[in-house]
Amino acid sequence: MLQTCMSRCGALAVVVLLMCGSWVGGALLEVHFGHYADVQLVEADWKVGRWPIGPMSNRVQKASGERGVMLVASQPKGGGEGPGFGQTSLTHRTYKVGLGPGSEASIDVSVSSYPTFQYVDRAAAQIGFGFTGQGGDPSIQAIVGCVKERGRRGRVSARVELRAGGETEVIYEGQTEGPSSLEGKTLRLEVDDASVRLTLDGETLLGAAEVDHGIDWSSSSLTETALLPTVRAMKLYGNDPYRIGVARLMADQVSGGLAQASLGTDVEEQLSSSPWAAYPLVRPPSRVTARLGEEREIARDYVGMNGNLTAVSQFWDNRDLSDAMRQLNLGNLRYPAGTIGNYWDWDTGWLDRNAPRDRMMHWVQGMVEDSRTYTLENYAKGQKRLGFTPVFMLNMVTKDLENQLGQLRRAERLGMPVKYVELGNEYFFGIGAEPLVHVKFPTPEAYAEACNVWTSAIKAEFPEAKVAVIGSDGGPPHVSERRRTWNQHVIPHLSDEVDAVTLHPYAGVGLLPGGPRPWGSAEQQNEQARLLQDPEAVQFMMLVPHEEWGHIRHSFPELTPYDLWLTEFNVNDRMGGVRHTWAQGLALSSMLSVFLEDENVTLLCFHNPYGGNLFNALHDRNGSTFDGLLVKDADAKAEPLAVTPTGLVMSLFGHAANGRDRVASVDFGGEVELEVEGGSSPLPLIRGWRFSDSGGELGPRGVLLNLTPDAVEVDVRSLGITEDVGLQYSGAPTLYMSSPELLDRAELRLSSSLRLPGYSITILGSDGR
Repeated sequence: MLQTCMSRCGALAVVVLLMCGSWVGGALLEVHFGHYADVQLVEADWKVGRWPIGPMSNRVQKASGERGVMLVASQPKGGGEGPGFGQTSLTHRTYKVGLGPGSEASIDVSVSSYPTFQYVDRAAAQIGFGFTGQGGDPSIQAIVGCVKERGRRGRVSARVELRAGGETEVIYEGQTEGPSSLEGKTLRLEVDDASVRLTLDGETLLGAAEVDHGIDWSSSSLTETALLPTVRAMKLYGNDPYRIGVARLMADQVSGGLAQASLGTDVEEQLSSSPWAAYPLVRPPSRVTARLGEEREIARDYVGMNGNLTAVSQFWDNRDLSDAMRQLNLGNLRYPAGTIGNYWDWDTGWLDRNAPRDRMMHWVQGMVEDSRTYTLENYAKGQKRLGFTPVFMLNMVTKDLENQLGQLRRAERLGMPVKYVELGNEYFFGIGAEPLVHVKFPTPEAYAEACNVWTSAIKAEFPEAKVAVIGSDGGPPHVSERRRTWNQHVIPHLSDEVDAVTLHPYAGVGLLPGGPRPWGSAEQQNEQARLLQDPEAVQFMMLVPHEEWGHIRHSFPELTPYDLWLTEFNVNDRMGGVRHTWAQGLALSSMLSVFLEDENVTLLCFHNPYGGNLFNALHDRNGSTFDGLLVKDADAKAEPLAVTPTGLVMSLFGHAANGRDRVASVDFGGEVELEVEGGSSPLPLIRGWRFSDSGGELGPRGVLLNLTPDAVEVDVRSLGITEDVGLQYSGAPTLYMSSPELLDRAELRLSSSLRLPGYSITILGSDGR
């Protein structure tokens, strides 16, 4: 028997292999966590199709018994750093567990490695295991984790849940003194027709030796559904409780064990060997109809960018750079930008040379004595030339309130509107990151109190201004408590005058975990490039922003009363093999759609227009954007100052949205939606937006996305877009986009229907420029 059980950590996945042998009264199931083996069925045997990373070692076992023949694959050579996305399907007989009156079943899991963090009343990681029906309903699951606090003994948290008929009942939940780690321990869940037992190395984790579960075995959802033994290993992010789809995988940190169960009925089943089998590839019908949703208000300068333009002194004096910025269709631009703004001397147009540099953020320290400048007057030149709305990020660390009020007065004298004012940047890091910030604001509450004073003073002089304070995305588990709990300590102390909270959501690309600096190895980047050829892998890239934003919003309900300004965001690939591919551009379009769905999001500032080769919307003028790319045979030579894939996507959305004050979603029905685990909303993979002007001076424009590999014909009559022209870009996800000219570009004449190629973005209502 072969069965897959998947969870995710960005790009990592675990495949659970269950090996059947003979056992009196049932079956013996041995649980292995394997390494992404792609296999195919040939008559009665399993055989190796291909391995995703390099050759396999010789430790490949073929096991046979009464119940079938299968392979148990060991770790690939090279360390198994990434997932495989096999497209082979398997048809075979699967033996499932049948629970009912008089039955009993048990499952053991041995934990070989387990991380611990200094969390308070919360486990850093959890093991979930038990018996589950298709789609997670019905199921009976144990969820176990260790809590480790400073100066205290360890505690083990345990919960047993029953899910049936769409409802979840907690049979038991509690904590008991125990080890501070599950490493080297064995967990066991036993279920019979009356009770459950949960043990850790033989010691009970329940309040009693066993707990009555109250299961109604006559329920058809139980008696008519065969269950599979399942194991999940999760890391918890921030303050979010355990939820499938929010929890993240601890790859390679769980191994072995025995699961014993009586067998139910044999079931014919189709299984995929891909780690993303939980997300089958969406294949849209050949024709769909656009349905226009309800309109809502947005700002006319909704789409813009974070403006760290310090790579070139007095940026707007350079005519080539200034002209190139026109391509981006900016509705707003942030000044002076992110972390540098925490130490910015607005009078000199550079970092504050009077502040102790050794107490600044580490990467800023080397910039202090640089001869470059980016003055407010130079910024005003760009604002006058391009017409964007300024977003002023004030320095609350090395400058006082009166100084910064003076700078806003100066900006107004230079002809710039004072509409958006942001109070600092990311003050939530631990004390080691930015000591100067901690000197000024030793607690989040101190920052909140200062914000109330600054907000009142700003609005007294600039009554039309909107003011935003810093919010936190919570971050991964290893971050400081200050960052994890920042929102809970800041939000309750804010005055009613505060308008908005800023967040900086950076999504990963999902194909390989984390990433070194500056870039990954040639092997890692080539593996990323190979995965871009797999539609399932590309589909998962589209899902990552959806899941990560959902996690942030679920984790911090206290943000709900406020407008959210996303003054930095991007789709991040520090490994480097996905950087500046069309797939990255498509993933950004998915991210922008997630933000447009959220009515609280009222301002977007993409990071960053120019400079460096990780986040840039414009290729470097020296053609160095692809430095560090190690993908074999990659045709990647940047055209200086052309837009990158993410720059093109921001330009298209900015062109459609900016200047208009209404937006409505364009939906195409459930057939084009990806169902997501854990109760999250489905992800539409064909979707769109219509932007309109309530004053009637500007005609409506639309953006249509096809994030699937298949072309589809769309009935667009409901959109009410009268201009009969449009522009469409499409291309292979693998394309390294040196210039938009490498994409398939089509100018459209609209009629009642429109063809959307696979992996395409279409602008309706204009020529797109």
